[in-house]
Amino acid sequence: MKKALLSLLKPFALTLVILFVGWLGSVGVLDPVDGFLTDQLWKISWKMERWRSPAFERPEQDPGRARIFAFPIDAMSIRLFAREGVSWPFPRTIYAEALRQLDKLGISALGYDLYFSRKDQAPGLAEFQAALGSSSIRVVLACMIEDPGSSLDEEDQKEAVVENDAEEEYSFQKNQQKISLPHPDLLKSAAGFGLINLDRKINSDQIIRRHPIAFPVNGQWNSGLGLATFLAWKKQTPDFLLQPFGLKYSADPPIPLEMVASGSGSFLNTAWAVSPRWRSSSRNLEVDSGCGEYFFSNFYNLVRGNVTAKAHSTGRIEQLRGAMAIIGVSSDFLGDTIAVPGNSFAAGLVLHATMADCLSGRGFMARLDQGNFA
Repeated sequence: MKKALLSLLKPFALTLVILFVGWLGSVGVLDPVDGFLTDQLWKISWKMERWRSPAFERPEQDPGRARIFAFPIDAMSIRLFAREGVSWPFPRTIYAEALRQLDKLGISALGYDLYFSRKDQAPGLAEFQAALGSSSIRVVLACMIEDPGSSLDEEDQKEAVVENDAEEEYSFQKNQQKISLPHPDLLKSAAGFGLINLDRKINSDQIIRRHPIAFPVNGQWNSGLGLATFLAWKKQTPDFLLQPFGLKYSADPPIPLEMVASGSGSFLNTAWAVSPRWRSSSRNLEVDSGCGEYFFSNFYNLVRGNVTAKAHSTGRIEQLRGAMAIIGVSSDFLGDTIAVPGNSFAAGLVLHATMADCLSGRGFMARLDQGNFA
């Protein structure tokens, strides 16, 4: 009788333990341990990947999958331009030339992880706009969610007061989240825009293992830069639908979402995030080995035509045709490096490139203690 009772109690006790551990996770108690275990699992996964293919020289298994090329504006790029008398911040003619070079390479979609303010008056803006208008590339520009109450500068406040005479209406507007869009002349010639806000606070130790892929702003979902660039590459218009533990954005399967235990604590108030499948390393476009999916080359080499020349001389031009590209700052002194699994000083654009990479076929992680196991 005692043995029969114990055999009945064991599954019940196990269920209670699982529920208790799930509850601890839901309130954020296990976040530090969860982060450590996640990092160890990634290290094991990367070792197995190297063991299966030591040189990462594997052919494309899915011809419909996007290849992603990242062009960071790193410290070396800034130094090389400075020797030519081109100082930071760069005139917009530099970005126009980058776009022309990418056109020669046959890139299909481009995400700029750089915010060109609506009040931008930098030299070369007209040339950059003309390059956007004449390019065959679907270009996504960066935008940002501003902190409510601090997003309106003095000029914006004057405009708001003129448009909203009632003090109550103006006060309500100040408390609304606001998206700062890029320069209107540039936006007219672009395929769209994507948010580049970074919410480190949802990760307990500032290592970005998970992050929002889209942000709700005043009741409406808006794409992050990685998702917006991917949708531009697919020539799709987002039609977001939030499902239980999943974000539906097109006919594709929903993106598995994780609930953020107590919100991020930032003005973004993040409630849902995704866990990308991080890569252990990237390949340099100048070397002859690589998987052909995720390459890096610095921004200076792109603008000065070195990437184009190398791609033609090595026969790699076919890998770039129809691919996605991301351009963004990657210099620690300019404040755009992040910590991700396996890299404490990754370029900020790595986050957006990784999101696009996962969307194009690599997929996202799905937690067993949350609803979507797709």
